[in-house]
Amino acid sequence: MARSCCRATGQVSPSSQVSLTASCIAYSLFSIAFLSVFLVKYRIEYMLVLPFIVALFTAYFVMATKPGSTAQKPEKLLREPGLIAIVAALMAAFIFTTFVDIPLLVTLTEQHYITIR
Repeated sequence: MARSCCRATGQVSPSSQVSLTASCIAYSLFSIAFLSVFLVKYRIEYMLVLPFIVALFTAYFVMATKPGSTAQKPEKLLREPGLIAIVAALMAAFIFTTFVDIPLLVTLTEQHYITIR
């Protein structure tokens, strides 16, 4: 069985990097899919929050791929102004969509029957 990490240098082989990247993308897609189901069931306006969640996942993924990044030291994540800005926007979007009803979105959840003539 081939080793994916060299113990002497601590570097990951290219095939392992591809596998890890594919796993990260798959896990993020699954989490967004399941989260969207929950959000629609709870409140349709929460669908407007999904772009902010995707932006947060993307920013963290980009940060994690940089060597020596703060993603490897979670206690230093509060020093990332871009990440904090995305989290603040996400919180603002959640608060906005919690208290504001958007009638246009409600029409997406209503049942409509096709009439046959």
